[in-house]
Amino acid sequence: MQELRRQSKMAIETESNDRGADRQGQAVAKENAENSAVRWTWFWKKHNI
Repeated sequence: MQELRRQSKMAIETESNDRGADRQGQAVAKENAENSAVRWTWFWKKHNI
């Protein structure tokens, strides 16, 4: 799960650099959303909800 998050973050940073600094805010918002989804998935698996 940690590896997935790291790869996702790297991909988003690469995408942000490719598109330019004006897209940085969108990249951060996307990263936050993905990290939140990863945390909730872990939580559900841990607690078997």
